[in-house]
Amino acid sequence: MAARGHRMVGATLPGRLGAGPRRSRRRRDPMSTAFVQQIFARPDVLDCLAIPAEVPGEYRVYVVPSADADPIEVQRELSRTPKIAVRVLRRIPRLPDGEPDLAALPEAQAAQDWVPVRYPLGHRRVGFHHPAQDHASPTVRRLAQAAGPELVVTRADPRTLPEALRAASATAHAVVTVGPDGETHLPYDRLLERGLRLAAGLSGRGLLPGAKVVLALHDLADYVVAVWGCLLGGFVPVTTVEPKRDDVGVLVALSQRLADAPILTSPALAEPLEPAVSVGELCTAAALPVTEVHAPDPDDVAVLVLSSGSTGRPKLIPLTHRAIVENALAARQVDLIRAGETSLNWLPFDHAPALVMYLLRDAVLGCTSVHASTSYITAAPLRWLDLLERHRVAHTWSANFGYRMLTAALEQAPQRRWDLSALRTLLNAGEQCIPAVVDGFLRELGRFGITAASFVHMWGMAETATAASCAYFDAADNIVTHSGIDYISMGAPAPGSRLRIVDENLLPQDEYTIGRLQVCGSRVTPGYLDSPEANAAAFTVDGWLDTGDLAFLADGKLVITGRAKDVVVVNGAKYHSHTIEELVHEIEGVRRGYAAAVGVADPELGTELLGICYVPTDSGDQRRTAARITATVGERLGLPVGVIAAITTAEFPRTTGGKIQRAVLARRLADGELADRVVDGIGGVSGTTPDCVYVTEWRSVPPSPRHVTGLRGPIVLFADESGVAEEFTRQVPGSYLLVRRGATFRRTEDGYVIDPDLDEHWAAVRSALGTPQTVVYLWSIAAEIDSCAKHLVSAIQCCTHDGAGPRLITVSRGARVLIGTESGIVAAAATAAVTAVYRQEYPGSEAVHIDLAESAPERTARDLAIALADHSTAYPELAWRQGRPYVPALTRVDAPITEPRPLRANGRYLVLGGAGGIGTELVRNLAATSRAQFLILGRRALDAPNNTALQANWRKLWDASAQADYAAVDLRDEAAVRAAVAAAENRWGAPLDGVIHLAGEYRLRALRAERSADWDLTAAGHIRGLLVAAALVRERPGSRLIIGSSLMGEFPAAGCAAYAATNALSRALTAELRRRDGTPITRLAWSLWRETGVNAGNRYEAAAAARGFLALRPDDAVRLTAETLCRPPGDYQIGIDRRGTDVRALVDDARDLALTEPAGTAPQADLAPVAVATLGHMIRALDGFTGLPLSAHTPLSALGRTSVQMVQVHARLEGALDTAIPHEMFFAATTLGALAGALHESGQQASVFGPATSAT
Repeated sequence: MAARGHRMVGATLPGRLGAGPRRSRRRRDPMSTAFVQQIFARPDVLDCLAIPAEVPGEYRVYVVPSADADPIEVQRELSRTPKIAVRVLRRIPRLPDGEPDLAALPEAQAAQDWVPVRYPLGHRRVGFHHPAQDHASPTVRRLAQAAGPELVVTRADPRTLPEALRAASATAHAVVTVGPDGETHLPYDRLLERGLRLAAGLSGRGLLPGAKVVLALHDLADYVVAVWGCLLGGFVPVTTVEPKRDDVGVLVALSQRLADAPILTSPALAEPLEPAVSVGELCTAAALPVTEVHAPDPDDVAVLVLSSGSTGRPKLIPLTHRAIVENALAARQVDLIRAGETSLNWLPFDHAPALVMYLLRDAVLGCTSVHASTSYITAAPLRWLDLLERHRVAHTWSANFGYRMLTAALEQAPQRRWDLSALRTLLNAGEQCIPAVVDGFLRELGRFGITAASFVHMWGMAETATAASCAYFDAADNIVTHSGIDYISMGAPAPGSRLRIVDENLLPQDEYTIGRLQVCGSRVTPGYLDSPEANAAAFTVDGWLDTGDLAFLADGKLVITGRAKDVVVVNGAKYHSHTIEELVHEIEGVRRGYAAAVGVADPELGTELLGICYVPTDSGDQRRTAARITATVGERLGLPVGVIAAITTAEFPRTTGGKIQRAVLARRLADGELADRVVDGIGGVSGTTPDCVYVTEWRSVPPSPRHVTGLRGPIVLFADESGVAEEFTRQVPGSYLLVRRGATFRRTEDGYVIDPDLDEHWAAVRSALGTPQTVVYLWSIAAEIDSCAKHLVSAIQCCTHDGAGPRLITVSRGARVLIGTESGIVAAAATAAVTAVYRQEYPGSEAVHIDLAESAPERTARDLAIALADHSTAYPELAWRQGRPYVPALTRVDAPITEPRPLRANGRYLVLGGAGGIGTELVRNLAATSRAQFLILGRRALDAPNNTALQANWRKLWDASAQADYAAVDLRDEAAVRAAVAAAENRWGAPLDGVIHLAGEYRLRALRAERSADWDLTAAGHIRGLLVAAALVRERPGSRLIIGSSLMGEFPAAGCAAYAATNALSRALTAELRRRDGTPITRLAWSLWRETGVNAGNRYEAAAAARGFLALRPDDAVRLTAETLCRPPGDYQIGIDRRGTDVRALVDDARDLALTEPAGTAPQADLAPVAVATLGHMIRALDGFTGLPLSAHTPLSALGRTSVQMVQVHARLEGALDTAIPHEMFFAATTLGALAGALHESGQQASVFGPATSAT
């Protein structure tokens, strides 16, 4: 159950946004106050701020969700309220006096314009709070399926393309071609005559209807005649680029692929090619045109279009007469173009839009069709406007890059003017539409009367005979924000089209969920020519075409987020290339429109590195521009840049349609072809720390009281010996049972006295207890280190029954030094860690640790009662000082680098535990860079039997530094450690410069299985070693202590109570030593070192990553550690991913939570029918257990954030399928679908569905 949160502001509303630091008071607004109080009632909200907007009655609302809540659901539910704009933040920025810092608030988003991102399930935790249904707005999720209106067809409309040209020939309209040599005007009646003559020439060469003809014609007029000649004769044209003379082999190959189809090309190319002929030769060879025009069936193939893939063999896409004619009628129906108007195209004909959407469509509708050569326009982009004015064009188009090109040209010609009054619509299609580009274009053309109302967006592809959806840019819901990125809606399905969104296993998705876009309709190609493999991959059994695009539907309207293949996958998170490219385009030194983001495989990492290729604006040193790129992409997207290459315009590949050929650049980077273009210095150690290094700071927040403490009885109160418990029970009435410490067991009037070191006393209390609802543990107010956490574990075992846990409240006094007057009770740190583990192992129970100020029992009890009645108890841990709660906040490291290197050059260092996995990687790298001498102490002798791992590690160390010695010493034996140090200092002739303490023990055990005998924390190697190391450093002025620890101390996981308590105790002892003695200590709490040390074979790595703890490659962990050691002493946390479920609410910035989540999960293969059935059983077995909506692409890491939960998931699946699931298979599968597929392939599902052989 989600915990209740911390709320602020409700009675007093600040002034308007934009007022800067000054704040004006307004009288209380009853409506807004009521609304804020309504938000306060939600258990998934920590903080709330409502500000009246400029429009009376409207409000800007800022909300901070609780750590256990799903920020997406919070945003979606609150956005349904009319007249509010909602922003879900990590925190509300506040001034020192606690008032909101209005100047630091981001702009709130209008509810009707905001589309919530769907976080990948592996990186989120769904809250358990479901508010009452709001009948004023729909709460039922809609499937992402939409259908366009019925296509309007009149009796006068042609059914085929030959019918269309015959009808057009009776009009006064024409086809006009434009190039460097001028214009050619071909009226439709003249075009009909020339086309019939060419058809006769082809027939004379023995071609029969249905035969394929390759068109490779640079001359636009010849091309137009050739296309219509083929259609009039019943031949199927295939358009390709006219190659250079020495590249004619591509034409021959295409001809051979089409059964030696004839090639129509220029006279210069036709001469040496046997199957080739020129248009002029065909037209003159026939003295008279054929009189009979071929009469095809509407479902006959009219043209073949080559796919625009950047690599591999292009597919051949058949388009029927029906598809092309209906595309024209749909364009008319949505008012893109009207009969008799004039259109202009300047994109090449080897792509479907120019041919299908302009040349052929204009004939169907009886329009004048103007076509300019691509090179003619790109050489001087303002010629585009010249032609629009000269021909009184009503409709034109371009892909995104063309509008960017024209905008840049207009900026250089502010004095030029054009009459564009005839221009009615401009179409943006062909590649990802970017709002910023459209806005820039409209700003430049606004002076000519062009407005957003003229701008049209369509989505389509060659396989759909172009347009399948349509939207006008001025529509109210045209701009959609998703994951912090603005997208342009492609509108509702076009007439006659149907769209849907599915996941990787073809299961339907909800609206607002990114998935694969599929389309269906009469305009969809019947299938790729002679390519059964491609057809099997692209078409579903129920007739839908998988487009290869990623998209979502928003209220029935299509939003394209990118191509599935145009995605960079870094550490399992997907980033759309165009999103990264738009950031890079804005960077000084990058030529706009010439940046590409690609994924470059890293075999060692097993993922991709982000590669950026760009064309610079100058030829100077590119390191500064590369540094800007690295900083911008890292800051805005939290994404590291692996490699940056500055290339020339000629090296920047595009298709003839203008699309960036990212796959070509990725291949060139991977193959080293661009090695001399790679900018040096990217990816190395710099003077700034990456985003994954943080420190924890405690921040005061205004109190947010509620009416009650929330204590539910029966309450078991573990009473302290200072009288706080008795005072608390007097101040807060309830049904209490007090447990006190003593030497003998006895029953008292209000509870029991027990010896907490005796298991039989705990058993006696447990047998007498019923089912407590709340446990308040005060024994950590004043306790010894060894007993504090150990007795809490026993108390938890005593009060939990049948896997259910009560609400747990643990209390300390003066443990956190926040205002300078506290004693710093070290023991309580372990209590807080165990409490956090309890919260993980009993996710349905609330748990909090509260640290109070040191005061008299009566005041302490009153502070505890007030704290329990404050919403800040939603945090796992808080402190209460002077009437205000303090909560932890993760702050990105910005401390300056104070040392030139991590260790003193030629220094001498003692390493405790340095022969383990992490120690080996760290020490050998530090040895290579510092030339230091090391004494490494470990528990085992190098020559001990069965010690091959230690011996291998030592060989690595020896290879890195010949100045390393090893000694087998029990680190808990201070005398033995001192003797080894003295011997080493005697050899060196100088004292130690520092101690590196890396020793630690790890065990995985649930709280209910812990044994009190194993909880002697001060005797543990890590704690004993820390105390010995600190003493050695204090005795040697100028030396330093470096401690390696784990983030498990700050963010414990289930099953790790002892490990977490030890690390938390390490943190507290370190702080105490710094404060008391001034010992220079740097403590490094790492996340995971991938396949290193205790993390070797870690099956829960994915679950840790979802929580926010990166699995660092050893070299990355070393680099971050070395950089951090150059900073002042302190506690540093290395490897935090601010997007993770456990940390995103603690990161101390005001960024929107929706801007920082990774997007997507790895694709899954299609499932066999039996595997689908297996998947169904699995989903039913887990339904309700996780609180998540489940599907084939649900990551297994999302099903259990803790090891205990993962074990439960594993057991449930085995029970549901009545078969054993090998652990290796379970943890190797990334998703439920992948696991179902693996079970199918291994035959493991046989016990449920019968023998595996019957599954076919």
